[in-house]
Amino acid sequence: MRAAVVLALLATLLPAAAGAQNTGSKAAATTGGGGITKDDYVEQAKQRAAKRFDKLDKNHDGVLSPDERKSAGRKKSSDE
Repeated sequence: MRAAVVLALLATLLPAAAGAQNTGSKAAATTGGGGITKDDYVEQAKQRAAKRFDKLDKNHDGVLSPDERKSAGRKKSSDE
């Protein structure tokens, strides 16, 4: 279940990672022109997903309860 939630968050955050700046890793530096490698792109998306998960997991039990997910959805819709 936890893996499914993390994967769902990762899929949500992948478009955001596309606009992220290169962190200067050796692999990314070889692409030239400010490009980003697939590995760097995925790593950045995972880091963002982990941060978002931690922010949503209000009781820090490692599981997003239905109430925590609903609360996140309400906050997001109220921000728009």
